[in-house]
Amino acid sequence: MKKIIFLFFAFLYASTSIAQLLECPVTLDPNYVEPPASVLNSLIQNQNSTDKYVFNVKFHIVKNDDGSGVTATYGENEVMNAIMILNTNFNQFNIFFKYKGYDVINSTSFMKVRAANFPDTNLSHPTFDQLLEYSKTGMTNPVYDYNAMNLFIVEGLDYSTISPFNPMVRGAAKMPGIDSIYGHNHLLSKTLPHEIAHNFKLYHTYQDYGTENCEHVANFGDIFYNSDTHGDRIEDTKASFMFGGAYANPATCTFQNPNGYADCIGTPYVDVPIKNYMSSTNPCQDLHSTYLPGTGEFTSGQGVYMRNIIALYYNHPNNFYGFNNAKNTVESLYQPFETIPYGGNIIRSVTDNNDGTAEVCRNMLIRHRFQKGFDYAFTNLNPSDPSIATLIDLPEIINTTYTFGVQINQVNPDIVNDVFVDCNRGSFCQTEDFVKGLVVSTNVLGSMNLTLEELNEIQVKDPELYDKLMSQYYHIINKETSSGAVKQTFIYKY
Repeated sequence: MKKIIFLFFAFLYASTSIAQLLECPVTLDPNYVEPPASVLNSLIQNQNSTDKYVFNVKFHIVKNDDGSGVTATYGENEVMNAIMILNTNFNQFNIFFKYKGYDVINSTSFMKVRAANFPDTNLSHPTFDQLLEYSKTGMTNPVYDYNAMNLFIVEGLDYSTISPFNPMVRGAAKMPGIDSIYGHNHLLSKTLPHEIAHNFKLYHTYQDYGTENCEHVANFGDIFYNSDTHGDRIEDTKASFMFGGAYANPATCTFQNPNGYADCIGTPYVDVPIKNYMSSTNPCQDLHSTYLPGTGEFTSGQGVYMRNIIALYYNHPNNFYGFNNAKNTVESLYQPFETIPYGGNIIRSVTDNNDGTAEVCRNMLIRHRFQKGFDYAFTNLNPSDPSIATLIDLPEIINTTYTFGVQINQVNPDIVNDVFVDCNRGSFCQTEDFVKGLVVSTNVLGSMNLTLEELNEIQVKDPELYDKLMSQYYHIINKETSSGAVKQTFIYKY
C-alpha cells in the first residue's frame, strides 16, 4: 500500500509542476496504419546507411491583412536560417533539405491558430487544419506546395480566452507527414528540429508516461525491460517523463530527481535525456546563438528510426503522407536555389524613351545563390567569386560566365558536380529612370568658352528640356540613369 501511495503522490507532483510548460501536440493521421515492427525497431537499419534522402521545403509566413504584425519583418533571412537549422541537425543521418522559397499569406484571421482539433471551450481561433485548407483551396492564388514539406509561421498557437495574450504551444506537426506550424518566436529554435522529427514519426521521449503502458526504467536484460516496444521505442533514449524545471540542472545539463518520481512500476527515473530534442522543453536543448547546433541533440537510434520511416514512404507508389511528392534528388543540393539575371556591360547605345526613362541593354549575367547549412567548395571561378563557404554563409556566385563546380562536404567531400552556365545568354534590357544630367553649350565649335548646366532629377526629365536650350548654340546633353548609364546627344539648335 505504501508503494501505491508513493506513486500516486509522485505522479500528482510531476503533473502539477509541469502544467504551465509549453509542449507540442501532434496530429496523428486517422487513416494511419502502423508500420511493421521491423521498421520501428531502431536497432534494425532497413536500408543502406549511406542512402541519402532529400526533401523540398517551402515556408509560408502568415501576416495581417495589411502585411503588418509580429511576422511583418519575417522574410528570406529568417527562413534561410531555418533551412540551416534543419540541415545542420539532420545531415548526420543523411537527411537533407532543399530550400524552395517562401511566400506570404496576408490573413489576420490566421495569425493566431489552434494547433490541433482537440475540443476546448477556451480556444476560439481557427485550427491548423483550417489554415492548411485555406492555403490549398481558400486563396485566390493557393500557395500550398504539394511537392514540398510545408512550414507555416504564425503569431502564436493556442491562445486561450483565459490567457488571451500568451500562446500556449510552440509548434505542432503532422505525424507522419509533411506539414508543420510554428509560433513566430519559436521557428528559429529547438522547436524546429523537434517538429520535423515528428513529421518523420519520432515520438516524445516521454511517450505514454504516467500510464500503464509506460516505458520502464529497466535496463536491457531485465525482465521488465520494454524500451524496444514502449515509450518512444528508441532504445538509446532512457525512459522519461514530462518533467518540470526542478528535474533539469541548467548549469550541468544533467537530470536530477529530488522527489524520486518513478515510472508506472515504481522505479525512479534516472539519466532522463534532457538534452534530447524530443524530451520535455528545457534550456539544455538550445541552439547556438548563430543557429548552429548547441546542446540539443538526437541519438543514433532516433536517426535510424527516422530513416526507417522515411524509407517506408519515400518511394511508396501510394505517396502516403506526401513523402513521395516532397522528395528531391541529391543532385538538386548542388544546384543554386535561385538564379537571377542581371546586366553587365552596356552592349549598345542607351535609348531615350522621351518620358523621363531610358532603355538600357547590357550583356546578361546570372547571379547563382546557394542555401545555408552546408560547407561548400567552388571550383573554376573568377577570383572575385568565393572559393569556399561555411554553414552560416549565403554564397553567391556573381561574375562567372562559364560552368563551375560545386562540392558539398556534408553530402560527399569527394564529389564535385557542375553548375551549367550558358555563355550565350544574349542581352538583358531594362527601363531605368534618368536621375541627373549635364548640358555643355558653346556657340563656336572648338571654343573653350563653354557653358555648363547641371540637371537635377526633375530637370533631366523635363519634356521641354530641348525647347529651353539656347538658340544658335551647339549642345552636348548627357542624361544619366539610376545605374550610371549615360545617354549622350549632340545637337545644334537654330
